[in-house]
Amino acid sequence: MQAVVVANRGESPCGLKGRPAIRILVGTNLAPASYGDPDPAAGHLVVLAPSTGAPDASRAVPGQAWTWVTWGRGCTVVWAGASTLILDLPGGRGALTIALPASAAPATPAPSAECPKDAPYLSWVGAWEFQPRVMPSPDPVATPLITAVANAPGIAVAGEMFEFQVTLTNPTAADVHFAECPNFTMWITAGIDGEALTERHQLNCAHVPDLPAHVSRTFEMHIRVPSDWSVARTGAFGWGLERYAGAAIKLPLIIARRA
Repeated sequence: MQAVVVANRGESPCGLKGRPAIRILVGTNLAPASYGDPDPAAGHLVVLAPSTGAPDASRAVPGQAWTWVTWGRGCTVVWAGASTLILDLPGGRGALTIALPASAAPATPAPSAECPKDAPYLSWVGAWEFQPRVMPSPDPVATPLITAVANAPGIAVAGEMFEFQVTLTNPTAADVHFAECPNFTMWITAGIDGEALTERHQLNCAHVPDLPAHVSRTFEMHIRVPSDWSVARTGAFGWGLERYAGAAIKLPLIIARRA
C-alpha cells in the first residue's frame, strides 16, 4: 500500500468523490497488471480547500485528500522500476500524473509452486475511495450509540470466501438516521506474525437508512481469504462501523486449507 495525497491548487474549493483507477508506467510502457476500474459512487464527497500548500504525506493537512494505492502479490512485480503513477479520476474527470523516485530495474520473481516460470498470473493494482486527510473528530454526545455482533464460522479456508453476518442494534430510545450510508472496515489475519488483509466498503443501507429505537438490522458480509495463506490456529477477524465506537467486533479465527 502507498498513500497518495492530493491538494487543491486553485483559488476556490473543489471536491473529489469516488475511487480512482490506477496506472503504473515503467518508462513509457504500462506495467503489466490487473488494474481496478474507477468507481464514481464509492465513498463520500471530500471537499478540497484552496491554498493549503503542496501535498504533504508527512503530516495531516486539513483541506487535503488522500487515497491508498494498493497492489496485490502476484507473479509479476509491477512496482520495481516504476517511473510514473497515474490516477484516473472517477467519472472521466481527468488524470493526475505523479513522477516516482528512481528505483531498481524491474525484478523477475523466482519460480515457485504458486508461481511457476510460465505462470500467466499478474499483480492486482487499485485504490481506495478518496478520503479527507484529516477526519473530523466525532462528537461523543452527538454520535448515536450503535452496537454490533457477528454471526460467523470459526474457520476460514484459504482461497475461498469467508462469509458472515453483522447485526447492528440501536439500543437507545431515539431513532438513528444515516444521511449517507457509513463506511465499514473488515479484516482477517493469520496470527500475530502472520499475513493480514483489510477491506473497506460502504454499508448497503440505502433502502433502510433508518435504525429505529431498540431495532436491529442484519447485513451479509464476505471477504476472500488469499489462496497462499498457510494453516493457522491463532488468526482473527474484525469488523467496525466507522465513527461508531460501539459497533466494533473482534473474534478468533482458524485459517484452514482444503485437502
